[in-house]
Amino acid sequence: METSRGRLQADWRCGKFYARRGLMSTYKIQKLEYDMLVCHVHVPVLLYLNDQACFCSAEINANTQTVKHGPSVGKAAIGGPFSLINHDGKPVTEKDFMGKWTLIYFGFTHCPDICPDELIKLAAAIDKIKEKVGLEVVPLFISVDPERDTVEQVREYVKEFHPNLIGLTGDAEEIRKTARAFRVYYMKTEEEDSDYLVDHSIVMYLMGPEWEFVKFFGKNNDVDSLTEGVIKEIKQFKLKKEGHPLGT
Repeated sequence: METSRGRLQADWRCGKFYARRGLMSTYKIQKLEYDMLVCHVHVPVLLYLNDQACFCSAEINANTQTVKHGPSVGKAAIGGPFSLINHDGKPVTEKDFMGKWTLIYFGFTHCPDICPDELIKLAAAIDKIKEKVGLEVVPLFISVDPERDTVEQVREYVKEFHPNLIGLTGDAEEIRKTARAFRVYYMKTEEEDSDYLVDHSIVMYLMGPEWEFVKFFGKNNDVDSLTEGVIKEIKQFKLKKEGHPLGT
């Protein structure tokens, strides 16, 4: 499994995936700046934690590709109802995830590097969580590129990462409302052709069984810290339900 994912990661970085799937009109070796377009400069990404604009700032560093998190304030008002389409073409709402733990990542299928890295990490983490505590966390990918991410496109994309990964897309307005509910920043870059990129927050959201926001994990979390972080939150949740208000 790890060898296969490593191969996928390597494929993506050299552009073979795009050539194989036809996701880019052309792939030119000399156009490697496409991979790094959004990483030539420090791009500020604002993850708003409430409507009063208290926020946690994340900064993508061009050289280290790390995310630095600023201070956050209390429990964020993140998440809410949504109505999207899954990769099988069926309508999906937040009600479909009630009673389940869900780990969400917002991205886009033409993302050259960061999204594949994060989804590989997400896939590895949910496998480790199941191995360690016997719990199946639902992996969820939500597109922020409704213009190109059709149902068919998302279906082909998610199956490259994990058999249980659910991909969601929808029209521009529904995507906007969903992203806003999760305080996700995203913005299409100005490009002359169809091979544009989308700047977006690099964050995973852990949602509890009542579709309540529990915690977010940034790009600085590796597979192990993501795995342990999710397990910790699940254990604290169970302790609270058993009458331990502080989760101790």
